[in-house]
Amino acid sequence: MKKLLFMLLPIYLCQSATLFVDVHAPSGGDGSAQKPFRQIQSAADIVNPGDTVIIKPGVYFETVHLRRFGKKSAPVTFKADKIQKNRVIITGADKAIRTQAVKWQLHDKATGTYSVTTAHPFPPRVLYSGVDLFPYKSLKLLMSFEAKPGVPGPRHGFFYDRKSKKLYVRLRQDGKYGSSDPNEHTMAVAPTKGKHTDAEIPNSVYYNFGIQGTPGQSLNVIIDGITFETPQRTAVYVCGNDVTVRNSLFLGCMAGGVSGRFIGGDKERLAKASCNITVEHCEWHNFPIYDDVGELIKLVRSGKAVIKNPADRKFHFWVHKHPSKGTNVYYETGIINNIGNNWILRNCYIHDVFDGFARMGSSENTVVEGCLFAKCIDNAIQTEPHGKNCHIRRNRFVDTFQSVSYQPIDGPPWPGPIYVYQNLFYLTPANIFDFGFTSAFKIGIPASQATRPQVAEMKDMRNFNWNEINIPEGIHIFNNTIIEPGFRLVGDLGAPKQKITNVNFYNNLGVMGTISNSMRKKGDGGVKAYNYVNNRFALIGKWHPVFPAVKGQVTKKGEDVLVNWRKNSFVPEKFTPSVKIDGMPENFKYAGAFQTPDEKIAENAGILEDMD
Repeated sequence: MKKLLFMLLPIYLCQSATLFVDVHAPSGGDGSAQKPFRQIQSAADIVNPGDTVIIKPGVYFETVHLRRFGKKSAPVTFKADKIQKNRVIITGADKAIRTQAVKWQLHDKATGTYSVTTAHPFPPRVLYSGVDLFPYKSLKLLMSFEAKPGVPGPRHGFFYDRKSKKLYVRLRQDGKYGSSDPNEHTMAVAPTKGKHTDAEIPNSVYYNFGIQGTPGQSLNVIIDGITFETPQRTAVYVCGNDVTVRNSLFLGCMAGGVSGRFIGGDKERLAKASCNITVEHCEWHNFPIYDDVGELIKLVRSGKAVIKNPADRKFHFWVHKHPSKGTNVYYETGIINNIGNNWILRNCYIHDVFDGFARMGSSENTVVEGCLFAKCIDNAIQTEPHGKNCHIRRNRFVDTFQSVSYQPIDGPPWPGPIYVYQNLFYLTPANIFDFGFTSAFKIGIPASQATRPQVAEMKDMRNFNWNEINIPEGIHIFNNTIIEPGFRLVGDLGAPKQKITNVNFYNNLGVMGTISNSMRKKGDGGVKAYNYVNNRFALIGKWHPVFPAVKGQVTKKGEDVLVNWRKNSFVPEKFTPSVKIDGMPENFKYAGAFQTPDEKIAENAGILEDMD
């Protein structure tokens, strides 16, 4: 009998376990269902390959440091007991403020400005009941709602005063997002903003959940169904490879939802990056940044706010970009950041943001598929500076200023190949943009980058001709459907002088105002230098110049391309054959994104919540 028990013991020890965490449980739990741990960290300290940690509802004021990992066949999983937004919250917020242990004091009745003393100076994000407050640069500017003198800023915001060690806020006075009294909201104040070295990050509050392996280590960790709130920079930080984050909500995350360790331009640095990361069915936003900017645009156009300095005429549109434009911190980040090789962004909902996904870095084999990008002030996806073999497919882009950007600013190698296919692009009648440079694509390589140190030091760039550029592996845009009436297909930077070759448009359907504003200018650069094969474009703007490359592919009537385009229907009345293009990752039977009348694209983006 003893011999049998001895033989069975190793098998028993190798069995996976289920651990439980409940923030409302008494202290001293053992992680069992009957006596759950009170903190997630307690489970993180003992997990083994194959273990699952079930987290009960509540707000967890902790920064989780995970240093125990799974195996490919037995990952470690941290999962909410039920997949629902805001059910399980891991927060980096100031606890005394969030729990209302301290109260906000009225500072100025006339403006509705309140203050509170906080242990976290210079927070990068402050939320009131989930609403993102604009970070003003001074108390004076906050109280006048000016991004900088003479330029209007969002109608709610915050400022931290170093001298008094007080955090000041002004909430909207019109009741749009509830009371103007912060004492009647859940106020989430992020930890002190700041940069960290690789040595400092592991034990910092840089993140909500830090997966702390070593470069190149296979971690095999899954995170499922967690709401992450106001970390110092990013919700989930990964050092190592092979991690999946799904069904998670990212709130008040300065540097996005999931960030890798390191990314750079050379092979030695890239070898230290985090690779094989999947982010799926997640949601990230900076609500209500889109509505805030729309309000500023209307304010300026109505004449109620007069911008006297010509250099600031469009400043109100860009106030969220970075500190040089008005805000105290960057909003030009994205749902994922510092990416290495083989990252997948799948079925995510990215909305009410400045950028949806900024800077692909020097990564290879990035895939963005099945996502819904909506209400992006600037770009939905940036492929620069050196992304290689990137696939952007089966996404929806709704009310985005410029959906896919190709604007490398760090010199060669130019990003490529870039494949953009089977996506849907459209603008609703309620979109805030009426600028002539709004477009589905932005393409150009600024000559101004020659002054950047990393470009200036390249010997082969010293006599470089910025007006004649070939992208060796190309940009390939095919089988997409676009409905952006009144706007452009391409914002071609540097046109008409800059001639970029190996930019290819194949088998696309589109209804737009024009292909580009540069079409009416003299010169053979910009869109005139691209390749066009078997597209069908309806140009319904005020003028419709046609250049030789698109001859026979342009009409003036939207119904000729998409019979119900006015209702944002992407289904053509008649499916027309595609032309097979050699070297493409896929070849489709018909032109346009849809291959059947009932095909669905990006219909299940976002968190897949459990039904009650």
